[in-house]
Amino acid sequence: MTALHTATAILVVVLLIPVPKVEPVIALVIGSLYLGIATGLGFEGTIKTIVDGFGDIMAEVGLLIGFGVLLGSLLNSMGALQKLVEKLLRVLGPGKLPYALAGALSSCLYSCWRLVGWSRRFAWGAVCRECVVGS
Repeated sequence: MTALHTATAILVVVLLIPVPKVEPVIALVIGSLYLGIATGLGFEGTIKTIVDGFGDIMAEVGLLIGFGVLLGSLLNSMGALQKLVEKLLRVLGPGKLPYALAGALSSCLYSCWRLVGWSRRFAWGAVCRECVVGS
């Protein structure tokens, strides 16, 4: 039965994002709430599990995310990002800019995007882990 509830929660999250345009974080929290309550954790247990999962992730990567935001803000305020985009446009032209950005994101900036994706799944991991361990 847990697998059915998990599949339902995933489907709800996937449909909440593009159809009514719910923010992904809110959709993940809604899906996590459904999954925790449907699998028998109860409302308090579900909230505690989500908060614990978020706290565990932030304890591991909170400083890294904070310094990344700080570095990004500095680069933006110094105009470095604007200069990078202008240089890419001048060298590659506007038609090849998406490919250049995709190459940069998949090579040198991959770890940042992976980290952000990992931290956004805190609620799913915590609730699913509690459902499996708790059942």
